[in-house]
Amino acid sequence: MQNYYQKPIQRVSTEFKERFDDFFLANARKTNETSSNLNMPDFQKQLFIEQAIDNNSVVTLEMLAFNQSDETTTASGIISKLSQSRFLLKSSTNVSFFIDFNQIKYIKLK
Repeated sequence: MQNYYQKPIQRVSTEFKERFDDFFLANARKTNETSSNLNMPDFQKQLFIEQAIDNNSVVTLEMLAFNQSDETTTASGIISKLSQSRFLLKSSTNVSFFIDFNQIKYIKLK
């Protein structure tokens, strides 16, 4: 008698688990995709850049791609101002990036 009820219960359990995983994993994928595609507002980028320069703190930048194969490029380091809209990002690995303000998608202060 136990085997008679066990198989349908096991099927329901398996089906529930698969649908539960699909639902939550699909929502997680949507959430990750949209956060990467959003741009930070210009006033906020400017404020974060000024704070990073004043405090000489490390920032992480997501920028428009330098080449056609990537969608975005991420780099971390200390930022300094070259002109009104040009910046120099010096990474901890002694690699420097010249960056236009319009290339920056978002800034994360550390």
